[in-house]
Amino acid sequence: MKLLMTGASGLIGRALIENWREKGYQIVALSRYPQKNKRHRAELPGRWLAWPRTEKAWREALDGVEGIVHLAGAPLLGGLWTRRRRRVLYDSRVGTTQKLVQAVQTYKPDISFYIQTSAIGYYACDGADSLVEESPPGDGFLAHLTKDWENAAHPLRELGIPCCFMRLGMVLAPESWVIRLMKTALLMYVGGTVGSGRQIISWVHIRDVAGAFEKVMQ
Repeated sequence: MKLLMTGASGLIGRALIENWREKGYQIVALSRYPQKNKRHRAELPGRWLAWPRTEKAWREALDGVEGIVHLAGAPLLGGLWTRRRRRVLYDSRVGTTQKLVQAVQTYKPDISFYIQTSAIGYYACDGADSLVEESPPGDGFLAHLTKDWENAAHPLRELGIPCCFMRLGMVLAPESWVIRLMKTALLMYVGGTVGSGRQIISWVHIRDVAGAFEKVMQ
């Protein structure tokens, strides 16, 4: 299977590639830094390409692709959400999605699925005991970002392409940002209960994320 993938160098992307390497999948990875990733991510069973800016480049990237896995997005952790930072978070998600959708609309590759990461930030954080897919969206920055992020891909459904949005919470893995941050605090003996300790935290292990992607692709 040949897939077009964004965000291949991230935590989820690396886990998926590890699974797909044994299955013989071929990956065309779009990246802002393709040369750097070629050197440091030699395990990728495919090619690293810069984000296309010409008709020829888009045709090359989409040639023979059977599915799209869109994982791109600047990290939410690692700094204050200033106005400038929010713009980066927005453009790296909504902007890249719009470019992919426009390319698919224009060049019409024969793809059988489109999978996009999303976030539980879509939902209202009101202390509800449980949330389901149909629960209403929230009204904060993350909720608006996530809604726009998903809505940007909806035109693909008009082309008859099945779309799946993976609304993920905190993804745990030994090399994940959140674990590295928590580990530092714990090693300094300053870790422990935050506030009441009864806050709701949605998390998922990276292996389960990889398994969920595999299930959706079937």
